[in-house]
Amino acid sequence: MSDTAPGGVLRINESDFDPMKHVRADPNAPLPLPPPPILPPPPGPLDGLPADWRDKPAKWLRETAERLTARTPDNREQAIQLIEAWLKAG
Repeated sequence: MSDTAPGGVLRINESDFDPMKHVRADPNAPLPLPPPPILPPPPGPLDGLPADWRDKPAKWLRETAERLTARTPDNREQAIQLIEAWLKAG
């Protein structure tokens, strides 16, 4: 009788064990960990930037400009300028 145990170890009967073919598993060895899941890349600073971003409220524009450039704009127009400059540089 043979079957596969957790961790990809093949279990066989003691009578079938051949030291020339087989390696005895350490029963105290920890099981291998599964590989970590493949995660999608984190969102970028422009993910979700709507096509009409220039029409957004001043508060939204200022917060977005600050997040992108690490500079706090004084007003709506400056926020738009900072975002546009950031987009061109990108």
